[in-house]
Amino acid sequence: VSEDPCQFHNLALQPAHAADLSRLRQALDQWTVETGDTIPENPTPDRNQRPGEPKPPEFEHREMPGDAKQAQKINARGPVLSTLND
Repeated sequence: VSEDPCQFHNLALQPAHAADLSRLRQALDQWTVETGDTIPENPTPDRNQRPGEPKPPEFEHREMPGDAKQAQKINARGPVLSTLND
């Protein structure tokens, strides 16, 4: 970060970081499987009401991340970060 404080350069795409990128992608894949995390097909368009603005009349809560796999019933912690730093 000291060499690129605004973080304009994507270091993950550099060959020197390929192993880290692969390891972290595997951890994310493991997380989604173990915790039932999903990307909603029909997400809530904007769950956050803007300060001073009313919710739009068509506002409705739709599918939440993890609903498709009932993640709220899964008690897995997912991968532990300390195991990723081997």
